[in-house]
Amino acid sequence: MQENAGAAAGEGPRVRMATPDDAVALLAIYAPYVRDTAITFEWDVPGVDEFRARIAHTLERYPYLVAESADGRALGYAYAGPLHARKAYDWAVELSIYVSRDAHGRGVGGALYGTLERLLVAMGVTTLTACIAYPPTTDDPHLTRASIEFHTHLGFEWVGRFHGCANKFGRWYDMVWMEKPVGTRVDRPLPSSRPPRWRACSTASFHALEKNMIKLALTDMDDTLIPVGAPRVSDRAIAAIHAMIDAGLHFGPVTGRVPTAMAWMFNGDDACCSTGAFCNGQMVYIDGELTHTEVLDHDSLQHVQDVLEDVEGAALAVYDVRGDGLATLVKRNVKSLEGHPGVMGEVKRGGVGHGTMPSLGDTPWIKSNVHVDGTRERLVRVRDMLREECPKLDFVLPSPTAMLIDITPHGWDKVAGVCELARELGVGMDEVATFGDSENDLSMIEGVPNSVAVANATPDVAEAARWHIGPSRDDSVAAALEQIAAAAPTGEMPAFMR
Repeated sequence: MQENAGAAAGEGPRVRMATPDDAVALLAIYAPYVRDTAITFEWDVPGVDEFRARIAHTLERYPYLVAESADGRALGYAYAGPLHARKAYDWAVELSIYVSRDAHGRGVGGALYGTLERLLVAMGVTTLTACIAYPPTTDDPHLTRASIEFHTHLGFEWVGRFHGCANKFGRWYDMVWMEKPVGTRVDRPLPSSRPPRWRACSTASFHALEKNMIKLALTDMDDTLIPVGAPRVSDRAIAAIHAMIDAGLHFGPVTGRVPTAMAWMFNGDDACCSTGAFCNGQMVYIDGELTHTEVLDHDSLQHVQDVLEDVEGAALAVYDVRGDGLATLVKRNVKSLEGHPGVMGEVKRGGVGHGTMPSLGDTPWIKSNVHVDGTRERLVRVRDMLREECPKLDFVLPSPTAMLIDITPHGWDKVAGVCELARELGVGMDEVATFGDSENDLSMIEGVPNSVAVANATPDVAEAARWHIGPSRDDSVAAALEQIAAAAPTGEMPAFMR
């Protein structure tokens, strides 16, 4: 179901995302292929309503593109569809392209396919396929072999042929399959091996996808986006976030905090935190929709509680992530917390939220940490002890000052949440900027090419980061977000990355 378009001559076509309202113009391109050729094996020209529904259905999962002339006339269109309905095929797609007969030789096909391939690779697709009608003879009045030549030129290879499998105009036609490997196949667990997902985007977002620029900014909260000592995100930062969104870019917090405890940090502006990775990447939201959850192993968490029972001034805490976001200390030996205001004082002040309970119960817990009283050196000793005793969980310090140890599933951390967000949004990892300051940010600083450390970052974060900005107290992340938004219209990298 593909048609040839030659090399570009002069100014190339403009490619944009299609909408169902393009049905009339695109059907006018498609109809002659149905009536006069065997390029498509459809016998009857569909109606406008049917064609409109096809476009809408495709856009629910895959890109659907239109190429236009300078005066806005549709020259051709291309889209992706599933190779097969079975789930295991989700990383492979079948492409279709149709170019207006009077637009051949103007680079329309190459422009459409080039854009479509980039979008699909960003989604995580690994294989492109084309199912092409093939004439048994070279003198067929309804079909040439030009589409095979077109796909070969673009890097597709012939992988199979069905003989005489279709009949149109009283003639029997073959079907050829061609494929092109793209992207990277990985043999790892989530998120890298999850099926691709297309999210329909605005015109601004689509043009951003076509440029080599920062398209997704993700930042730690405390002492990074929130200036040191400030109660919440600044008005300047909120304005910068909206400038990014208006430019078709994406923003999100990547934090150890629970999602229900975020809006107040942005002065009640939910748009600033509807997308992000929360609980150290264990809960991923996009546009307010929960798209991924990682639950802590219950037996391992129980072992943490058992290990801490004999540790004075230290207790496991678990959080109500879908309710009030507050924590409960899990400790049978509550007396061991007496005289330790850094932990027990939180209970008395109501800072923990729900006091103490003797066991974890049967609840599947997502967010958990350890509260420790004493010196920073003692906090590090407790962390190291837990790492040795409980190898099925990871233990990291969320802040250079907070007396807390965050707990995450082994192998799942902030960078896993970042990868999940990028995959869901169709953004390449080199188009992501991450901002951080502390140990629990280290994975997303080390794992993202355009990582950024604030000046108050710990030495290991500062050393791992590619880019460096001023301290959090000067609202340096807000200034960086402003530069990312300002660079979007020209498709450039922000000033602090040049």
